[in-house]
Amino acid sequence: MKKMAFLNADIKKGETLKEFAIILERKYDVTIHFDDSTLRDIRYTGIIENETIEQILELIKISSNVDYRIEGREIWFSKTRKLNRVINYQ
Repeated sequence: MKKMAFLNADIKKGETLKEFAIILERKYDVTIHFDDSTLRDIRYTGIIENETIEQILELIKISSNVDYRIEGREIWFSKTRKLNRVINYQ
């Protein structure tokens, strides 16, 4: 279970990203879509107070393998693309 540090107010324990998305849709008047349905089952615990939707999306991104894009009032969640990097240690 991923943990997210929101401040005060609305406590959420072990909710899936899908359940959390419904809360965000209501609170911020947005529509959330999932490019990959497996993302819906990621679980989060946190407390929401005065964060902007952008701050919350960044917390989701930082704490899990989830990326997002915003198109008007619609938010799309997708898996973070992993970059193939070659690192030379010398």
